[in-house]
Amino acid sequence: MAVGIELKQTLELSSEENMKSADLGDLRFAVIYFDGEFSGEGRFLKVSVFSKEDDREVTSHLYQLSKTEPPQNEFHGGLGFTGLSYAYHPTSQSELQYWCVGG
Repeated sequence: MAVGIELKQTLELSSEENMKSADLGDLRFAVIYFDGEFSGEGRFLKVSVFSKEDDREVTSHLYQLSKTEPPQNEFHGGLGFTGLSYAYHPTSQSELQYWCVGG
């Protein structure tokens, strides 16, 4: 059975507001941005998807970013520096699609 997009949401992060999450059906999308400004470490973005029913992590991706250059949005169609990613709930098989764009 195919169902169209039921919910679309945008999360914006900055050094000051570096953690956000959104509940999307039976999945939770969470993202953390670390700028490394005070520690001297590199920057990264961590994207995780959790099952809301038991808070089990379904998938997680770590994007290591340049200390000096912004992420290059290299995928066509506005799909940012990550490209289109998919996550599926382990029992309901509901689908979450996401991509990350540098700014």
